[in-house]
Amino acid sequence: LASQRHLLDIDDVNEDFYFGTVLQGIRAPLPTAFEAALFSTEMLWPEEVLDLYGEMTEDERELLVSERWGESKLPRYVEMQGGGFTVPLGMHKPWWYKSNDVLLGDHIEYNCPFLRYVFNPENSKWFDYIEEPWHGIGK
Repeated sequence: LASQRHLLDIDDVNEDFYFGTVLQGIRAPLPTAFEAALFSTEMLWPEEVLDLYGEMTEDERELLVSERWGESKLPRYVEMQGGGFTVPLGMHKPWWYKSNDVLLGDHIEYNCPFLRYVFNPENSKWFDYIEEPWHGIGK
C-alpha cells in the first residue's frame, strides 16, 4: 500500500467522493439528492437538483419536507416557492456558485437572516464560475 501511495495522494481525493465511498462502505442510509439539498447546499438549490436528477410530484416533495424539516415547517417551504427556490437549512460557501444579487436578496434575507453575518460579498467567486453549466435558478 505504501508503494502505491504515490498514485493517489489522499489530499487529492475530493471530499464528497471520500465521504460517499465511506458511507456506502459502512452501508449508511443515504438521502436522495433532493433530501440532501433540503439539508444544505453549496452549488444547487433543491429545485436545481430536481432538474438534474429527476422530477418529483409536489406531494412527494412536501412529504420529504415534512419528514426532514418537520410538519410545522411545511408552510414555510410552500411560502418559499413564491421566491423561486427553496432556501435549505444550511449552506456551504454558496458565494462560490450563486450571485451576490441572489445571496443579498430579500428571499435569502427573509429565510436565512444570518447569512449576511458570514458572507462577505468581496469573497464571491460567482464570476469565476459564471461560464460553468451549473448556473440556473440561483443566478
